[in-house]
Amino acid sequence: GLNDWRLPRATELRAVLIYVACNGSTFSDLNFNTDANREKPYWTGTEAGVDQAWSMSLKQETKIKDSKIVLSPLDKKMTASVRCVRDAK
Repeated sequence: GLNDWRLPRATELRAVLIYVACNGSTFSDLNFNTDANREKPYWTGTEAGVDQAWSMSLKQETKIKDSKIVLSPLDKKMTASVRCVRDAK
């Protein structure tokens, strides 16, 4: 397997969530808008302090203009989901 996976920076995860919000059916295989994943926090690799890192969630509404990306710091001891990325070669 590949061993160069990492947590996305906050800006990278934000870009993914924007693409999903604007092109939901195109990126439906990412499953961000399923009931199980809706509004679920995802870790980023961007620290907010010694004991915190930024997390993001997508609050997707029927109309794209009503969808929101929620960015919030979480204690590193908290549980959140991950979506790892790889750098383009």
